[in-house]
Amino acid sequence: MKRSAWFVRLVPPIAFLLGAGFASGAAGPGEAALNFMMGLRDEQSTPNELLEGSVLSRHTGAIRRSAISQRLALLGRYLRNNRYDLKVSSEKRDGDLAAVTINAVSSQDPLEVDVFGLGLRDRGADGWAVAPVPGSFDNVDLGFDHALEQRADALELWMGRERLVRLRALEDEVLEDLRTRMDEAEPAALEAAVSPRQLVKAFSEACQKGDLPAAMVLLGQFEGDLSEEKRRLQRVVSLGLQGLDSRGYWHFLTRSDVVRVVVQEEGGDDLDAEVSLLVFDPRRGRPVSLIRFVLLYVGKRWTIELPSGLRLSNESRETFRRALLRDQNYDEDDALRNKFEEEFEAQNAPLRTATIKAAAEEIEKVLRKGSLGDFLRFAHRNPELSEPERRAAYRYLGAFWNQFHQEAKAASDGSLLDVIEHEDAGALIFQIVSTAQDKHLELNPLILMRDKQG
Repeated sequence: MKRSAWFVRLVPPIAFLLGAGFASGAAGPGEAALNFMMGLRDEQSTPNELLEGSVLSRHTGAIRRSAISQRLALLGRYLRNNRYDLKVSSEKRDGDLAAVTINAVSSQDPLEVDVFGLGLRDRGADGWAVAPVPGSFDNVDLGFDHALEQRADALELWMGRERLVRLRALEDEVLEDLRTRMDEAEPAALEAAVSPRQLVKAFSEACQKGDLPAAMVLLGQFEGDLSEEKRRLQRVVSLGLQGLDSRGYWHFLTRSDVVRVVVQEEGGDDLDAEVSLLVFDPRRGRPVSLIRFVLLYVGKRWTIELPSGLRLSNESRETFRRALLRDQNYDEDDALRNKFEEEFEAQNAPLRTATIKAAAEEIEKVLRKGSLGDFLRFAHRNPELSEPERRAAYRYLGAFWNQFHQEAKAASDGSLLDVIEHEDAGALIFQIVSTAQDKHLELNPLILMRDKQG
């Protein structure tokens, strides 16, 4: 039994722990190691169950076994929290012993990587199985065979060196890949950066698509070497685009079932500007939210300073709340929110049809397969409507859309039952069906009026 200081090897932070794996049958050491790591990550088996399939020595005491099991549990959590995709990167065999390294690249952050080392032993007909202690052959019964222990020591040294080499190479590889994708996104980004308003619009569209390279280029803060500050910002953006930020604030930019309008505020000069993004979300009690962007003209182009709410979206609740309060100006913010309908109509042409029957078909089609933005384009644009009346109309349409697609935690759907027409007015009668209200029929009308465009 190999009796080196196994517990000391487990002391380093979990980010530097090396994995272990096993597989049965004719699988080689690489496949066996990968299967074990994936099982640990995906919780297919408990750490104790995985230890049963390892080459843990039967002489291992209960305290040592418990410590190894706990460390494996922490490693599994580390793999899950970072959403690592795993791949065998290298393998070395020495008779019935082997060592394997596995690359790990996070699916939630393309620059978050790690490399794990795994020791294995061939059990003959039972195939390769992992050594129980990550990155070593500790607590493996080597039968006090000095030659076998020397071979195990040599493989451990190889794993340590190989991990460092592979980790540096992997870091360079993922960074180069991201740089390449950013270079591909740069022409369109620079075209959008000709004005602050266009830049914020392009940035919000890139965020909704989850296009990290384009979003980073549009921010304009990732040129040159990737400093620690830039790396932190990149990680914030990566998590935000996938809806993984702790405070959930990035959903204003990433959700597809809201309507966004970009408004450039008065003031500013050739070197700075303020642009506000108005977000209409019918699911909120106050449907229109506001995110204010500050832009600076740097290096012959406009760049975006990420607002505090987005930049601190992974901080504590109190830090996040204070950041939002610092950025708020209640009177100005309310005035801008109240301009949503006016700005939406100025930036989006109305949708109209020649007949009420055609309107019914088109509206039902938009409700089923279109976007909330297209649905709002059917709103009647009477110049005589007061601001509160227009605001109420948009909120009614938003509530109708929300009810058609969802109702709280219940699933819902709607169908067009009837079309009523009278001169230049009409009504579309929809039946809303919800799993929360399956015992009664609910009818919801949409009133249509003809204007000069249809």
